[in-house]
This record gives sequence, C-alpha cells and structure tokens, in this order.
Amino acid sequence: MIKINEITDDNFLARYKKQVISKSLLPKFKKYFNTVDLEHKNKIEALFSEESLIELTFCGASELCRIIDKIYKQVPSLAEFYCPEALLIKCSSLINSLNLLIFRQTKGVDLI
Repeated sequence: MIKINEITDDNFLARYKKQVISKSLLPKFKKYFNTVDLEHKNKIEALFSEESLIELTFCGASELCRIIDKIYKQVPSLAEFYCPEALLIKCSSLINSLNLLIFRQTKGVDLI
C-alpha cells in the first residue's frame, strides 16, 4: 500500500475540486445523464451529484466501501457491469445450499 501524507492545504483542495470535479468529472457525468433511461436517471443524478462526487473523491478508505455499496444497491446494473462479484457475494448462501444439495444427491447415487 502506498502511504502519503494527507493534503490539508485548503487552497490546493479548492483548486483541485474546481479543476477535477467541477470542470472535468461533473460535465462528463452530466453528458452521461442525458443517455440514461428515465428509470435510472434520477438515481444516477443523485448518486453522482457534485456533492456526491466530492464525497467519493475525498472520502477515506473506510468510507469508500460504504459509498460503493450504496451506489450498487441503488443501481444494481452498475454492479453487474463494473463489478459482478459484488452481486455474486450476495449469492454465496444460495451457492452453498446448491453445493450441499448436489453433495447429498451424489452420496445418494453412490449408495444405490
């Protein structure tokens, strides 16, 4: 893991927010919002508003998982496309049950 000192210079952070978030990320997301179907548009706009992008960009590592989970719960198709394992983790109990069922059936066949 790469460790760096936290940047606390308010002037730098303000310039970074303006340049990276306001002038780069936000315009790209706004352009993307126009291509999203109406079913997901409001959710996507809320999840990737300027405030949300600032939170996502500047959050600590412990908060990042919470934010990602929130995004994937609101719009599961994003998880399906970008991180299918996030959906598969939820299926682990189902997979375990299926494995147990297959194991039992196999044992039953062996006994006959």
